[in-house]
Formats: sequence, structure tokens, C-alpha cells
Amino acid sequence: MDISCDIIHDVLPLYVEDMVSDATRKMVDEHLCGCDRCAKELGMLKKQQKLPLDTDTNSLERIGKSIQKRKLLTVLCVVMTIASLIWSTAVFLVTPYYLSAEEAIESVELREDGALAIDYAGHTTGKGSYDTTPNDSCIYAYTSRYDWLQDRQRDKELEDLTQEELEAYIKNLYQLSEVTQKDWDRFYNIYAAYCFLTDQGRFYLSYISNASQLSKTEQEMFGDLTPSEHSYDLWYLSPDGTPETLLWGGGDGVYQDEYHYGDRSHIAEQYLLLFVLSLAAAAVSFTCGHFLGKWKRRELLIGLGIVFAGLAGAVLIAAGFDFQDVLGSRAMHWAQYIPSLFLLLASTALLWRRLYRMSHQ
Repeated sequence: MDISCDIIHDVLPLYVEDMVSDATRKMVDEHLCGCDRCAKELGMLKKQQKLPLDTDTNSLERIGKSIQKRKLLTVLCVVMTIASLIWSTAVFLVTPYYLSAEEAIESVELREDGALAIDYAGHTTGKGSYDTTPNDSCIYAYTSRYDWLQDRQRDKELEDLTQEELEAYIKNLYQLSEVTQKDWDRFYNIYAAYCFLTDQGRFYLSYISNASQLSKTEQEMFGDLTPSEHSYDLWYLSPDGTPETLLWGGGDGVYQDEYHYGDRSHIAEQYLLLFVLSLAAAAVSFTCGHFLGKWKRRELLIGLGIVFAGLAGAVLIAAGFDFQDVLGSRAMHWAQYIPSLFLLLASTALLWRRLYRMSHQ
């Protein structure tokens, strides 16, 4: 049978792939024996078949490795993000939060033994006296958001208890055989403040009823202390350090500011400066990285911007979004959390940047 070359050319691709019937293969073989043109065409088809296969295999391997790296980086980014959120929330919850008088003080009353019973709200974790003059004394209190939430939960659990159940709860809490007034005070966060008069004619508040029980440092600082009535005004310092509320009117009811020295409240300059400088450095780095043309330099500047932004964010979170530092005690609390928070935030942001670059290559 005389088969035209055009028909053979149409069949050759299937012939090469071994996708023809035995009869068709026999027909093509017979034609190839007498046709050099079709034989050359067959040789070219076989060469074209091998080259793309090798090239495509290498490309698929590279694509597969790239997809695998992207998956691993995505998982790492998600894990780091979750860790950053958890640690940032934890740091924010334990940051000291200064209370107003309305938030901190339940009541103030004079007891028969001469103690001024100051009933602090249950969620206060820290309280102290600032300065005592011949006419005035100041106190303040702070808590943390974690303790405040925890105390609210405790109140819900205890609000339906009877007096007997509550006493049994306090006994078990403090491992007591019986509940005394001190135990009740401790449970309800009541502090009995006793008043002493110093050699300098100033009043000194103490939670110890006997002056002989005071520490040597206190006795050396104030000299001989004699018990005294609470014949002064007890003021509560607001979160900004000013006398906000008169808690006990034992004096003339006028705050004598000239007797007090130093700043009761100030901005924590070192942390505020660190935050501002980090934020400014981040802004400059991002701006320069956006306008500079060279790819490597641009990526380096953007990476530095991310690092500086992470430092600014760590300082802000560790400060509880408030740089006002009452009596210098909160600023010391921030320092221990800033390094770990900074490393987490900056590392997480840099990983997301790397993933973004991989996705757009």
C-alpha cells in the first residue's frame, strides 16, 4: 500500500510515544524503510522528546523546593506571631497600673486602738506612703490588669457564701485554726495605720503598733518615735501624682505643698526617649528604603526599620501605653520585659518580610 508522507508525519508523534496499534506500527515501519525524509523526521522527534523532559524535571524540582520552603516559613511565622501575641498580652497585663482614690480606697475609719483602718479595694497589689509633713500625709496604690481580673473572678465565687462558709474559706486559705481580726483585715485588704511623732515634729505612718518593733533604719531615720493621734490630713495621690482626695481630715483640710519635696510623678524620660528615637529611626529607615533604587540597600534599610519599629513597640507595650511614672517605681518594672519582647516582635516582623519577598519573587 502506497502511504503518503503527510499521513506518516501526522502519525509519527504517536508512533514515538508508542501509542499506535500493531497494524499502524507495521505500516509506518514499512514506509520508513523506503523514505529517508520520514526517517529523518522520526530522528528529530526522538531528540525533541528527551531534551524537554530533562529540563522540565529540574524546573519542577526547584519549584517543589521553593513551595516547601514557603510552607515551612509560613508555619514558623504563624508560630512566632502567636508567641508574640501571648507574650505581649502577658507583659501588658502585669504592667503596674496606678489607681485613683475611687478605684483604690473602699473606706477609712479610726479604730478603738488608735489605728486608722484603710480599706483598699481587693485588686490593689501595691500601696505605700509618700511623705508626711506636720499637717499632711500622702498615700497611693497600684495594681495590674491581671490582678484586677483575677480579683473580679474571686469576688464572683465568694459573693454567695454564708458567714460560716466564708470563715471556713479564710481558715483554709491561710491554714489557720481560727480567724482573728488580723486575718479578716488581710483577707479584705485592710491596713491598720498607726501614727507616730518624730523628733522633727513630723508624723510617721506605720502598720506596726509598737515603735520598738520598727526596723533600725526607720528608728535611725526618724529618731525617737512617740505614739500620736492622727491629727493630720491624709491625702490620696492621683495617678498623676497630685493630691486628689482627702481620706482623713484630722488637720486643717489644706494641703501644705511647700513641705513636700521632689517630684511625686514624672514622665519616665529614658523610656520615652528610647521610644521616640526608635520610632524616628524606623520612619527614616522605611523612607530611605522606599526611595533608594538598589535592591540590597533597600532591603537592608527596610530590615533596620523593622528592627527599630520592634523596639518602639516593645517599649510601648512594656510601659502599658503610659509613660507617666508615679514615684519612680514603674519604670524599673518595664526594663526586665523590654529585651525579650523586642526580640520576639522584631524577629516575627522580619520573618513575615522574608515570606513576603519569597511570595513575590
